[in-house]
Amino acid sequence: MDSYEAGIVRATCPGSHTKTALITSICTTMMLLIALSIRLGGEDGVALTQWLRGAMATPVILLTARGEAKDRITGFEAGAD
Repeated sequence: MDSYEAGIVRATCPGSHTKTALITSICTTMMLLIALSIRLGGEDGVALTQWLRGAMATPVILLTARGEAKDRITGFEAGAD
């Protein structure tokens, strides 16, 4: 069974190197979950998470290679699930 058969559809934002492009892409796609990197090539994933949390109820998972407790706390305070 592939991910499509399981009801999982992955949407990516290729070429979305600005916060505005990411927001536009996210807001124009019906998503059940958003997996977002903390480092977005010049944009701040934590700040984008804060904006998303204020704009929609879609769960947000932040992905990071950072392992410090303070980094996890910062993500949760921003509204990550």
